[in-house]
Amino acid sequence: MRSKKFWLILVPLLVLALDNSPRYGLVNLDVNKKYPKNGMDANPDVGVISIVLPLDTVDSNVVVAPKAIVKNFGDTTVSFPVIFRDNSYSFYDVKQVSNLAPEDTFAISFNQWRIRLPRGVFAVKCSTALDNDVDNSNDALEKSIFCRVKDIGVLELCLPDTVDSGTIVTPCARIKNFGNTQETFFAVFKIGTFYSCTLEVLSPMPEEEDTLTFASFAANIRGMHPVLCTTALAGDVNPNNNFLAGNLAVRSNDFGVTAILAPAQIIPQGSQVIPKVLVTNFGTAPATCGVFFIITDSSSVIVFRDSNSITLEPAMSDSVSFTVWNAFAGPYLATSYTKLPGDVNPHNDTLTLYFFAGTPNRDVGVTNIIAPTDTIQRSS
Repeated sequence: MRSKKFWLILVPLLVLALDNSPRYGLVNLDVNKKYPKNGMDANPDVGVISIVLPLDTVDSNVVVAPKAIVKNFGDTTVSFPVIFRDNSYSFYDVKQVSNLAPEDTFAISFNQWRIRLPRGVFAVKCSTALDNDVDNSNDALEKSIFCRVKDIGVLELCLPDTVDSGTIVTPCARIKNFGNTQETFFAVFKIGTFYSCTLEVLSPMPEEEDTLTFASFAANIRGMHPVLCTTALAGDVNPNNNFLAGNLAVRSNDFGVTAILAPAQIIPQGSQVIPKVLVTNFGTAPATCGVFFIITDSSSVIVFRDSNSITLEPAMSDSVSFTVWNAFAGPYLATSYTKLPGDVNPHNDTLTLYFFAGTPNRDVGVTNIIAPTDTIQRSS
């Protein structure tokens, strides 16, 4: 039997030690077909070098168009997509870069984005998606963004509901920083049409409160007045808490005698008179007022004195009567006045009347001829 011969051919194993740099590593033949380059193999490599927008700090609810700069680090002209997103994927956009030459850069603007993210720090990421990119370490870039929330609100008006006329009032308001940064803002306090005060204020720290004190004023204008405190901060995200309204009642006590109804200017001698006056509440609140009546003779001797009281609603009038007085003959002066604690207008408190009891001596006559004069010119 013929023996079989076997030939063992040993082929040496060739091990190549190639450059392991990102640009010139193992060459992918498919890449070379896609990116031909005369005289040497192509090494496509693009990356993100900067995120221009958003800035490091952005206000909540603002609109921004993200912007990034990419670069062709490779050695051949390429086209590729670029992706921009935030870490929660509330924003995601893709743009295409076409024919970017080696070592060139390109600024890409993405679609507009209204930033409605939780307050505080969040991240955005821009990345390239080039097929067969030889260096993935520069494909993406992340950036931390601080989402600033501006929100100053009015919590309380520190002002009494009602004050007496003439009272010195110092308005104040309690405010809170609902945002996450300390801000400078304007606070305005208005009362009716007669008071307005504006303060430029450095807000308290986030989530803290403060009390603002405005200029004092004298509450001299009686009545009910609207009160409004507002804050004005540029970029405030919540205008609903920027104001607080109320009312201030300036109460005035003001009674006065508006007419002496009795006695009349001439009365019979020996008649019995019941003095009577008309009193008005000129104030803004119900009140009870003392009313007085005095009669003096021609020698300024008091011949009658009496008092009474009356309760009136605002803008109401009523009569007040006194005890009976027996009128002797002669001229008299009647004086009536009101007495109310805190009366703001003493000028209308008192009213007087001269009158006569008995039959007055009536005697009238001509005392002088004024015209014509002693001499007149004859007419032609």
